[in-house]
Amino acid sequence: MLGRASPQLSVRFKQFAATKPNIILGTASKSRRAIFDELSAQFQLTYSVQTADIDEKAIRYPDPSKLVLALGEAKRDAIIAKQSKKVPGSYLITCDQVVVWEGLIREKPESEEECRTFIEGYYQSPASTVGSTVVTCIEDGRSVSVVDTCFIYFSPIPSDVVGAMIKGR
Repeated sequence: MLGRASPQLSVRFKQFAATKPNIILGTASKSRRAIFDELSAQFQLTYSVQTADIDEKAIRYPDPSKLVLALGEAKRDAIIAKQSKKVPGSYLITCDQVVVWEGLIREKPESEEECRTFIEGYYQSPASTVGSTVVTCIEDGRSVSVVDTCFIYFSPIPSDVVGAMIKGR
């Protein structure tokens, strides 16, 4: 699942991992956990998971970059507020992602019908994912963030494959 990092980045991350940081992954996402499981195995890291339990629908911005960054920061703030103490060497990683299709922000589909509509429309027009990652040093509150956009082009997806995707979500 993980791509190849540049040798320089890999060395720097190995040095960071050698400090045995206390990493908190602030997400309920299975895919982000799977990515972090792989990263943990590769770099001998351990991590814990905490969820923010925020009302994401209460945070709205028409600009997808601003939206995912605001959501990542809101998750960070909610999880930090739950911390009973600031453990040295602790880092919190929060993320958010939306799909943009024909200029519309699409978040998690709320029904199977909406999910089918989303998937079937993606071959008609390319979609993009806009995602944020916010990394915070819990000890001193310093935070860095990044927003990334990726464009995705699909061929027509057969309806039986769409059905299998919906059942697996």
